[in-house]
Amino acid sequence: QKGSSIQVMEPEVALYWRKLCRNLQMEAQ
Repeated sequence: QKGSSIQVMEPEVALYWRKLCRNLQMEAQ
């Protein structure tokens, strides 16, 4: 059941997580 918690999240929180993931990826590169 991976990602099930993300589906339960509200849209605003999902957008915040997307931004966070993008920032982490840019830092990794």
